[in-house]
Amino acid sequence: MMRWLAGMLLVVTLAGCYHDLEVREVSGLTEGQLTLQGFNGEVDVRVYNPNGYTVKALHSDVALYVRDRRVGAVQLPAPVELPARAESVLRLEVASEPGAIAAILKNELMNFLTGGEVELRAEGTVTGKAWGIPVTVPVRSVERIGLTK
Repeated sequence: MMRWLAGMLLVVTLAGCYHDLEVREVSGLTEGQLTLQGFNGEVDVRVYNPNGYTVKALHSDVALYVRDRRVGAVQLPAPVELPARAESVLRLEVASEPGAIAAILKNELMNFLTGGEVELRAEGTVTGKAWGIPVTVPVRSVERIGLTK
């Protein structure tokens, strides 16, 4: 009973001391392949862990949208340890849905030709653990893209 109580106290204490990870910079897509069928590549995300303990990022469930259409996903290819009070770089894999690029071009062609931009949104969660306790970090990023950028 005492062991269980001590464990619960540790969980409550750590949950109250946890600070969200800070995304400091997202570097452009690298080593990607673009065809009319789709895109795949990598993106680097510089993250700061403000906590006094290591956080281990285990899994990502992040979807990419153009307007309200899901066009791809961002995945963490392997678990990554984020040291305490330090910056780390997460290399994430980006892959579009089959046929998504052709559909975007078809739907947004006039917008692109007139110099307009389209909103690209990444939304989801990254899950991990800190001291064995599950941690979920919400992810939401919006960027405007156009042919002139």
